[in-house]
Amino acid sequence: MKIFPRTLVVRLSCAIVLATLFFGGLPIAGAEAPPTGAALPDNPFPASPTFTLLSGLTTNVILPSLSGFSSNLTLLARAVDKFVEAQDTNALRAARESWKAANSAWRLTESFQLSLDGELSLASRVSSWPIRPASVQALLNGSKPINDALLTDEVGVSVLGLGTVEWLLFAPLGEDARVVAMFQGVGGARRRAYLSALTRDLLRTMTAIQAAYTSGDNDFRARFAVGGQDSLNTLVNRIIEALEVGVVQRLQRIADLQAANRLSPEVFEGGISSTSQRDALQVLRGAQLLFQGGQGPGLGDFLRLRSAPIADQVMDSFSQTTAAVDGIGTDIASALKSKPAAVNHAISMARSLEVLLKVDVISALGLNLTFSGNDSD
Repeated sequence: MKIFPRTLVVRLSCAIVLATLFFGGLPIAGAEAPPTGAALPDNPFPASPTFTLLSGLTTNVILPSLSGFSSNLTLLARAVDKFVEAQDTNALRAARESWKAANSAWRLTESFQLSLDGELSLASRVSSWPIRPASVQALLNGSKPINDALLTDEVGVSVLGLGTVEWLLFAPLGEDARVVAMFQGVGGARRRAYLSALTRDLLRTMTAIQAAYTSGDNDFRARFAVGGQDSLNTLVNRIIEALEVGVVQRLQRIADLQAANRLSPEVFEGGISSTSQRDALQVLRGAQLLFQGGQGPGLGDFLRLRSAPIADQVMDSFSQTTAAVDGIGTDIASALKSKPAAVNHAISMARSLEVLLKVDVISALGLNLTFSGNDSD
């Protein structure tokens, strides 16, 4: 699915302060979801139910979560700057923890990376898989100066984003001293420049994404709520896509690699940072949050107007699936060795939730299933 407008491809030199001014007063989601559990009236949709739902989700879920990611990116950039200056193990470990927090905050947003016009996505500049280590190394070995202009104008997403930052900070796995050494001295100058330029590119991209939601003719908030059934259809299909790709396929791929004796940290997303389970859990939590609604009514409340039994079933399935994925307790590769039954149970629960959304929820809400994926049913 394509998400953000082509007109916002990141040549922006827009200052991050603009986004900070607008989003500064919103809750910081970070790696956690915005708060939930606000008391709702007996009828949370007294008039214009679809408008009320979509407007509330934008205010209570989508914008605060994007703000949380933006805040975590700022912290990542600071940690990278400190590591580039210090070039020691402690600074490396701090930068890694900041990367994990930013990556986790991004995963939370995967169910609501939306657009209404189907134009080119900026999201792939933030996170794209797989990265191309050979292309990254070729850039490091090259002669062109590594600066903002190079990343903006001359390279593709396979050498940008959180995945490339992960590769620079974590690979080779388990060899912290060697990672630090690659950033040190004259020989590490291009690597230091590359890592710093990557975080600046992430910040500029996030400013552009926030602009797509808040400003001018591309104002997401001004169009999403009035889109009615079309916007609802886009949102629910995006949730289904995020769950299938970000949870079901993520877990199943790692299990399949293990079964084929081809599992190594470099061949699956989150492998070298040991974040595969955390990534899947955050995607799931982001989808669940849309049904819960944050501080206002959510998709679960809206669904209850059409079918209370299906609404109850969906909310129970989210709770059970979240508990199953959380219960894995460690990265998926390690869990497949120590407690494979927990991974298989999580996959089964996630598939059941996906089918419930594809069949029962789509039908109850009168929507069209536009994401086919690898149908689990």
